[in-house]
Amino acid sequence: ASTECISVDATADIVRTYLSVNITALSNTTGSRGVYVTEGTDTANARNGKVFTFYFFDEGEHLPINATECASPLPAITWSATPEVVVNGSIFHMTALQAGVKNGIVQRGLLTQFYVTGDTPIPSPTTLLTWNTLPEGRSVLSNVSIKSYLESISDRQVNVTRKVIGKYGVIEYRIQFVYNPGQFPPGAGNVPLLHVVQGPASDGEVYPPQVFELTQGSTGISGYFQVDLNDPNGPRNMSFDESATRLRRKLEEMTTIGGVEVHRFEFPTAGAGGW
Repeated sequence: ASTECISVDATADIVRTYLSVNITALSNTTGSRGVYVTEGTDTANARNGKVFTFYFFDEGEHLPINATECASPLPAITWSATPEVVVNGSIFHMTALQAGVKNGIVQRGLLTQFYVTGDTPIPSPTTLLTWNTLPEGRSVLSNVSIKSYLESISDRQVNVTRKVIGKYGVIEYRIQFVYNPGQFPPGAGNVPLLHVVQGPASDGEVYPPQVFELTQGSTGISGYFQVDLNDPNGPRNMSFDESATRLRRKLEEMTTIGGVEVHRFEFPTAGAGGW
């Protein structure tokens, strides 16, 4: 195939357009990736002229381009164009399947299960949290958040933050358990991993969300300590959270102690520390 006559003053964009329109093999209508053309100068090989460089985006070798002078009614001007292949094209020799290319997916399925492993799960459709549910608080679209949901299915209390990663909206929730029943202090204790199930992605497949423990919970206070004031019957075991009344009675059981008063105070405050 050949193009129409191209002016010697044509720009690189004009030359590219002529090639794409007139040469079928370079047209995007035939599936070609096209050609890119740049314009430059070469004072050694093209003095007082110009150099066009063609970049073919299709795989494989391309036949050299021939450039010939068009007939002109004007007096003949001697000039010439010399094509040169600088780099030969090659075939990649690998299909998309062989290269492991996969179609992208969008994971926007509903969170159908979201609870601490070992707890009694709440069956669907009671759960059905959206993939980007608010971490805390409420919005005009929903009054349910990850925090409110987790606290509605157990006696635990949590702080939740949400982070959007990348331009495709990957969601990361960070959940901190700040109150665990049966533990002292209330925020102590190592909570099992969350069990999270999400509905199918855009390709119909189910991809399990990644759940991991960032910081292990601390060991709570438990057990007993002993008190002995040379009583012939030996020491007494005191629970770590003994009430003031029981502690007084255990002390008064000792033959070496008479009447005693015991008061229990939170220290340093009622909301933090011990007693």
